[in-house]
Amino acid sequence: VEGDATEYIQSAIDEVSLRTADKDGFRGAVQLAKGTYELTGRLNIHESGVVLRGAGSGKDGSVLVAKGESRRPLISVGRHVQFPKPAFSVKIVDKQVPAGAAQFSVKDASLFKTGDRIWIERPTTLAWVQAIGMDPEGFDRIAHRFWANDSMDAGSMWWDREIVSIVGNTITIDAPITTAIEAAYGGGKVYPLEAPNRLRQIGIENLCLISEYDSENPKDENHAWNAVQFRNTEDAWVRKISASHFAGSAVALLHGTKRISVQYCASYS
Repeated sequence: VEGDATEYIQSAIDEVSLRTADKDGFRGAVQLAKGTYELTGRLNIHESGVVLRGAGSGKDGSVLVAKGESRRPLISVGRHVQFPKPAFSVKIVDKQVPAGAAQFSVKDASLFKTGDRIWIERPTTLAWVQAIGMDPEGFDRIAHRFWANDSMDAGSMWWDREIVSIVGNTITIDAPITTAIEAAYGGGKVYPLEAPNRLRQIGIENLCLISEYDSENPKDENHAWNAVQFRNTEDAWVRKISASHFAGSAVALLHGTKRISVQYCASYS
């Protein structure tokens, strides 16, 4: 279509979203032909089982151009969900759980069982920030960056995991943690996890995604932020997309995402 194609493509996504899912959880796909599609808004996928597919990730494929100065994701998958407040937490008692570990000990594992989904929290404490030299007194003078005091304790790191076995008070999880948990820097806690309304079986593929920007301003951030963005989604994928000139990421996996495959994707400045 000539001009803004946001509503045109969104209506097709909405139509597929209303279909009944098949036995594998898929509702259908929106297939875009080759050509350039200008988008002044963003495309939203709010139902499971929807695939958005183009005819190629090159300039001769299906090209989606983010127009305007809005700091938005071009393609947004998932819903904003308020997670229930956990009923309890259990402290991790190891002096250190190294990065890459899939096992740790807690004060009382009797509150959990095999198969439970859990949150693992590692706080970002002032002691740790100081230890890595990112406080105002010891920050990198070349990069001129440090972490503000008001953001330190709010910046916990979280992992969404499943318990595969419990022996005594030692818990083994389905995938390793990615940063060490150390008692000297605040330790860690384990919470029960409820993951309501997560989307599944969603694919984004074979697309060329481009953001307009001010070529005269190398620091311009007043344009589309992420090419593809997921939240509260699991068992989904992005493959064979190219993303150019986005201020943030080609693919951003935000709160509540798990098992998202990202394959054969390229990001260009």
